[in-house]
Amino acid sequence: MAQYKIGAMEITEKIYRLLRSQQGEILRLSRTSVMREKEVKGFVGELDLFLQTVLCDFLPSLIDCKIVSEEIKSAWPPVSSDFWIIDPLDGTDNSGMLSFNFGTMGALIERGGISLAWIYLPIREQVFGDGFFFAVRGNGAFQKTPIGFKPLHVSDKRDFEKANVFLEGESKKLPESPFICKIRQNTRNRNGMSCALSFALLASGFHAPIPVDAVISYKNEPWDNLPGILLTEEAGGKVTDFYGRPWSLENCGSLVFSNGLLHGQIIALNCPAFR
Repeated sequence: MAQYKIGAMEITEKIYRLLRSQQGEILRLSRTSVMREKEVKGFVGELDLFLQTVLCDFLPSLIDCKIVSEEIKSAWPPVSSDFWIIDPLDGTDNSGMLSFNFGTMGALIERGGISLAWIYLPIREQVFGDGFFFAVRGNGAFQKTPIGFKPLHVSDKRDFEKANVFLEGESKKLPESPFICKIRQNTRNRNGMSCALSFALLASGFHAPIPVDAVISYKNEPWDNLPGILLTEEAGGKVTDFYGRPWSLENCGSLVFSNGLLHGQIIALNCPAFR
């Protein structure tokens, strides 16, 4: 990470404090937010716009660079090599249905790489006090708990037939992928509940009674996937595209996130020669 006035760990701590300070308003809007359908796909509500305003007002005070957001139209990838990318509310539909499976997440991109990332799950934070997950390049992935920082590590599952795989993407588009159809035929799977929740569960799989061992993200946007990439990698996992190729800012829409141990078996369903 480039040298700034404050370090990456302090940046993530400040982001946590900001989001925690807005917890009351987040919970209120999660129950009362007015929704409207967007022109392209999905919904946007008051909570989306509230969190976008909160983050866009605050992040430049930490590192002053461009902000890319789901709710702000901009070219991809940005011209600038350094920028923030945020998904103010991942799981807007869930929030509108009064489901608890939503979160806010973001990352700092520097020279095409991810320096730090965070995921904040407001309902988990309210219930357990441990809803903030973050990663810093080269320093690991962590979950902030009431008793300190808990290091995160992906599961150690090696048997693909017994693996738990979450599928993230627009539900009506998932069946159009032959690769995802093979995933559904060969292992335990379920449609994910939001990228924010799925990535947090994957990164913390080692300590979970029933871990999430892989997440398949199909035709998602950069703000859906980039925070989860660093969290997964720093927790000991692996991320590639569906053909085993490295992700990049130009190649980050359809990705396989795994505990690493299962990665070859997953990719082989799409590319038999990969084994």
